[in-house]
Amino acid sequence: MKMLLISAFGLLLIACSAAVEDSPKASSQVLDKQFTEIKEELALVDSFIETAHATDNSEIAEAMESLKDLVDQAHEKMADIETMMFESDTEAVEAYEAEKGAALEKQTELKAMMEVEKTRIKSGTFAGAGGRYQVAGGVEIFEEGENILISLGEDFESTNGPDLYLVLSQEQKLGKGGLQKDKIKIIKPLLSETGSQIYQVSKTDWENYHHSVTVWCQKFNVHFGSAILE
Repeated sequence: MKMLLISAFGLLLIACSAAVEDSPKASSQVLDKQFTEIKEELALVDSFIETAHATDNSEIAEAMESLKDLVDQAHEKMADIETMMFESDTEAVEAYEAEKGAALEKQTELKAMMEVEKTRIKSGTFAGAGGRYQVAGGVEIFEEGENILISLGEDFESTNGPDLYLVLSQEQKLGKGGLQKDKIKIIKPLLSETGSQIYQVSKTDWENYHHSVTVWCQKFNVHFGSAILE
């Protein structure tokens, strides 16, 4: 069984590699199809591994250890595909960068607000979704009139990726994979993968989506990591 699992996953890894190598010359339609198929296979493997770890079967446990490196490599390949697909969409990249630029221009104003003493209403610590998707550091939530300020700490750090946003989320499963889109509120593009940064949301949005602050890839619905707020 161990060799069967490794062989099957090895074929999946080869498919990931081929998709990356062919991506510069592949049409967007072909690339979308390759990406969807491989991502579905990876989701099945992740689900199988999660289930297998919960069993007492030593053979399966041993196979899981052997597959670990292959799983990590496959996720890295998928990340390469995601980045290439996003960067190939010039219009989407320009729109994202424009939105991010506008948000960056407000940082001076938002940081000035933080210099005035405020009441902290919640805080949390980021944890990555797993594998290559890692987010760490603290986040604090402050009240500011009719708005809420979300302050990421100097120790904030996130894995790089395409089309990253900071979002508020209602309570939901926050593991590997995607998020339930009807349970999140997009705030702004993630301004930086490291360091202090301030975001602002309305009290209405805060009241409806205050379970966690999450780093999320909008284009491919990939959860990078979250901080549960307490």
